Amino acid sequence: MLIFAHRGASGRAPDNTIKAFNLAMSMGTTAIESDIKRTLDGKLVFFHDYTAKILGGRVSIPVIMLTHRLLAKIDVGHNQRVPSIAETFEYYRKKGILDEITWSLDLPDNFTIRKFAHTCKQFGIEKNIHVCNTKPRILSSWSQILPNSTLVWSIRKRQLDDLGPMKAVRLARSRGVHVVNVKCDDIVHGIEKQVRTHGLDLYIWDVHDERRYKKALGYKPDAIYTNYPGMVLSGSWGP
Repeated sequence: MLIFAHRGASGRAPDNTIKAFNLAMSMGTTAIESDIKRTLDGKLVFFHDYTAKILGGRVSIPVIMLTHRLLAKIDVGHNQRVPSIAETFEYYRKKGILDEITWSLDLPDNFTIRKFAHTCKQFGIEKNIHVCNTKPRILSSWSQILPNSTLVWSIRKRQLDDLGPMKAVRLARSRGVHVVNVKCDDIVHGIEKQVRTHGLDLYIWDVHDERRYKKALGYKPDAIYTNYPGMVLSGSWGP
């Protein structure tokens, strides 16, 4: 079972930062989940929100309206800065471990995925990439852009409620999706059987405490996403 560090070890360090990624790997995982946004000057960065706080947190401005130079000046906590995709990949390549890292990444749009695909191919890590989105139709179109990557449908509760496990998994397979990714609190019995029957993988996200971890294990997932990879790997959920 893969243990994805959600935005790095974000329960212990500022999320989506080099510090959070390094901490997660020091805890024993080489699987990192993150989010990608695009800046005004076309740089791709690891950042979750669509807006960033500036002027000491008093003003929020869309990331797309900030240059990477301005965004990189923001202290997101513990003297950490917003890292670009290219500089992060180069950092880990120089450390000699880039090929060992599996990245699960939420991407927002076609422009971003095309630019990201170019970067992946430059670094030769397309096979290490899990591309995540909430819409299987979009994932299907992206399969032509990153054909060697893993497509992950992060299914929402409303989608799962409307379709039910059987139709949801059949839709995923028809779109060429490889993974159905369900929030731990939203998972329903029967989906694990449908996923296995159709040859897909089951991932479970939002596994941030012991109760959810035990619940997730009952479905025998192929991967989970957690803010606390160290606790998952050690089996200790203490403070």
